[in-house]
Amino acid sequence: MFFPGSPDPLIEPHRVPDRGPSPRPLLARLTWAFVGLGVVLRLARFLLRHPLWGDEAFIAVNLIDRGYLDLLRPLDHGQVSPLLFLWIERAMVDWLGFNELSLRLFPTACGIAGVVLFRHVAGRVVQGVPLLLAVAIFSVSFYPIRHGGEVKPYASDLLTTLLLLAPAIEWWRGRDDRWLWALAAVVPVALGLSHPAVFVAGGISLGLAPAVWRARRRRARAAYVTLNAAIVGTFVFLFLVFTGPQGASIARDAPNMRVYWASGFPPRNSALAVWLIRAHTGNLFAYPAGGDRGGSVLTALAVAMAAIDLARRREGTLLAICLAPFGVALVAAGLERYPYGSSTRVMLYLAPNVCLLAGMGAAGLLSRIRPPRNGQRAIAALVAVLVLFGATELAIDFARPYRSAHDLRSRAFARRFWVGQSRDAELVCLRSDLGLAYQPVHWRLIRTPLYLCNQAISFARRRAGRPPDWDRVSASRPLRFVLFDEHPLGKTSPEAWAELPCRDPALAVWLKDMQARYVLRSRKTYVVNEGICEGMIWFEDRYVVFEFAPALEPEKTGIRGVTP
Repeated sequence: MFFPGSPDPLIEPHRVPDRGPSPRPLLARLTWAFVGLGVVLRLARFLLRHPLWGDEAFIAVNLIDRGYLDLLRPLDHGQVSPLLFLWIERAMVDWLGFNELSLRLFPTACGIAGVVLFRHVAGRVVQGVPLLLAVAIFSVSFYPIRHGGEVKPYASDLLTTLLLLAPAIEWWRGRDDRWLWALAAVVPVALGLSHPAVFVAGGISLGLAPAVWRARRRRARAAYVTLNAAIVGTFVFLFLVFTGPQGASIARDAPNMRVYWASGFPPRNSALAVWLIRAHTGNLFAYPAGGDRGGSVLTALAVAMAAIDLARRREGTLLAICLAPFGVALVAAGLERYPYGSSTRVMLYLAPNVCLLAGMGAAGLLSRIRPPRNGQRAIAALVAVLVLFGATELAIDFARPYRSAHDLRSRAFARRFWVGQSRDAELVCLRSDLGLAYQPVHWRLIRTPLYLCNQAISFARRRAGRPPDWDRVSASRPLRFVLFDEHPLGKTSPEAWAELPCRDPALAVWLKDMQARYVLRSRKTYVVNEGICEGMIWFEDRYVVFEFAPALEPEKTGIRGVTP
């Protein structure tokens, strides 16, 4: 037998005892082994230092030059991110510099803390096989590992859900009203770290309402009122000061985002039933893996099984705490305020709820296999599959330490370019050093933020925050101006693009002014990912370098330190 001495039934989703040794030491050891595996998977991905990719760069580019107060303004490139997340990221950059490790340190810490905290939260609800399966699913699930180490607030979304669930479940277990006060205290921090935390906090509040009412204790009701005041007050404050202006900026500057997320908003017609089925068997339940169009149907069945078992056991409060956040999020999607189910990453905040219920449901289904020995073998097989799944993820990360090859090539080129070009010349980026953006529409496209981030990571002068040293310019140390040109997403043919941005009238004026004071020695173009991106020309990076030397030495002209 795989689990010697394991009593029947294998599933125990009711409240676990507060004290006493575990009756299943092997299960306890396996559960902690999966916690360790989850930590290793997240830490390995962090240390492998994958190159930044587009979505990360959209956030990270706002951290290059902005201070804490500047981050209160709407972000560039149509981004929305929680204020406390941005401030913590800003602190990491201040302390450790701008690089992949500093940018991902806080998200990775959130991911690792999430694994440990999930073990604690789940252990306050279930024991034995349900706990083992829940922790195993959570620890090796692909999306929490991948998005948990990115420069985006997905990992903090997930962690704040656990921070909200923990005191709520403690109150459910013992009706100690101090946990309601603790929950109220956590809410402002949670909403500052995560936008969708308001759905979780609101759902937990709705789930607790009947039990608080039945308790008929003034202290419980006072804490509950304070909890809801904290939710509403924090949300309104953040919306007025920060979130609202961000949303208005996106509606104005990036209207296509609503089209991009349209599949995450429920239709208001007869297609609603199909949409709901597809949403709840697709990316929303992709744990440990899954996908759209029914790719996560097995996880959805396990969650449904757990919900049925909890209802039969009359654990309505626990069931409501776990499921009400889905309902609140669905209402927000109906109002077209936040997408629901179309993408796993934007729903990562519900991963703890899904994994907890999936572990309970899977254990319940397998416990019904007869004879019991076959059920135990099935559980052993599932545990082995989850171990193999985690080991495979680790092997893939080591074999392919990047999300996409074109991002890897872009970073490798940037490392060579900024070091090599600045070794014997004063290197100046027209955009980041002088604020000049020719063909300005290009600077809102997908590759420019990555260019600026790789520049800030690779270029020593930019890392140090120093301006160009114009006094060092001489015939032996010329000026080199770098112009990054991004392909306008198919609106221009490759042949015509080769002439851009040099055909831009504003650039022509700048070149004429420069040639009045300097000698244009050369113009060189470097293209990264040229012709190797499977026909996706918009993944090509084009660096145009203009090299100038003084017409006369500065001593002879009497001019020094003049900025071009």
